Amino acid sequence: SWYITSHRYKKDSYARVALDRLYLDYKEFFTNHTTVSDMNKAEYENQILAILEKNTANMSNDELRFY
Repeated sequence: SWYITSHRYKKDSYARVALDRLYLDYKEFFTNHTTVSDMNKAEYENQILAILEKNTANMSNDELRFY
C-alpha cells in the first residue's frame, strides 16, 4: 500500500538517522557507566538528559520526537 511504503522506516530517513545517533550515544554512555553511586545519581541523570537534549536540539519537525 502507498501509505505503508511512504511511512516505512527507511535507512536514510531523517528520523532513522536521528534515532540511530541517539541510540549510539546512549549505548556508549551506558557501556562506559555501568554503575552509579548514590552520591553521583544527580550527575548521572544530568548526563542522560544532556544526551537527549543534544540529539533533539536541532530537530525541525516536532513529529519526529514521537517515532
